[in-house]
Amino acid sequence: MSETATINVNTQIGVESTPGTSVAANKLLRWGEWKTGIETEVKTYRGTGRKYAISSALNKEWTSGSVEGPLDYNALIYPLNGALGTGVIAAALASVTAKTHTFTPPISGNTTLKTFTMEQGDSVRAHKCTYGLFNGWGYKGSRDEFTFNADYIGQLTTDGITMTGSPTAIALAPSTGNQYNLWMDTTSGALGTTQLTRPVSVEFSMSDIYGPAWFINRSMTSWTTHIDLAPKTSFKFKVEADAAGMGPLVNIRAGDTRYLRLEAQGNQIAADGPGAIFNTFSHDMAVKFIKVSPWDDEDGIYVIEWECQLIEDPAWSTGLAQKVILTNSLTAL
Repeated sequence: MSETATINVNTQIGVESTPGTSVAANKLLRWGEWKTGIETEVKTYRGTGRKYAISSALNKEWTSGSVEGPLDYNALIYPLNGALGTGVIAAALASVTAKTHTFTPPISGNTTLKTFTMEQGDSVRAHKCTYGLFNGWGYKGSRDEFTFNADYIGQLTTDGITMTGSPTAIALAPSTGNQYNLWMDTTSGALGTTQLTRPVSVEFSMSDIYGPAWFINRSMTSWTTHIDLAPKTSFKFKVEADAAGMGPLVNIRAGDTRYLRLEAQGNQIAADGPGAIFNTFSHDMAVKFIKVSPWDDEDGIYVIEWECQLIEDPAWSTGLAQKVILTNSLTAL
């Protein structure tokens, strides 16, 4: 009898045409550590004069999970197409093979996004959920490494499935800490002009992007649909406390808006740009500074950490708070 060995557990994903309607999970994601769980809300009942509950009933059931791994130029398009909305795919410059995936989440109104059928397991035992919805994402990094994380929810888990056969494996393209730069500028039009040359670490998080909607409808075995929420956002960067590193003190006192760009450039993926085209990850943000840490030591460097919150800028491309662009060789999800 075969055992269910953790080392054999794979994660596969498929893009749903209709949220919650199962499709073949035909893409194999070999990236990251995927953790999936069954969530339940059980009501228990205790009668008068009794010390212990005497009965219980399952009221709600759904799936939740998370993934964390190296910040990867290819794998990121899956969580970002959920968390930030459907990305626009276009040729990178004039290249035939290199593509840009651009994500511009709206500052108002509902987000048009991708949901996924998600399968996990092996040939011995596997499970899946539909309406896989990425409702949080983030990253953190230093010169040592950069990692990406995302949270997701789904409708109730179906156990004991047979996984979709012959999935297409998504090529890995991880980034490393020596590929990153950080800029801070005074206008959105100047993004990428003024580089901060002494940052030692960065951390971004965006959570509670969407929530499940539960209705009084016994035909629905799990949550029915999702709703857009007001997300929580945070960007922190720790920097040497020199003259440039102390610059945001003026901004936090004045309530200034600043524009940040974190950008990574990886390996060359095409030469028909014209010229060379590289794997890239670029995250642009309009921010307000909201908090500053005490001065501290980081491997002998005297540092300070600034925390920002994303804000909307109606004048930035007719209204943005952030924009993410990935350049890779993937033509579709």
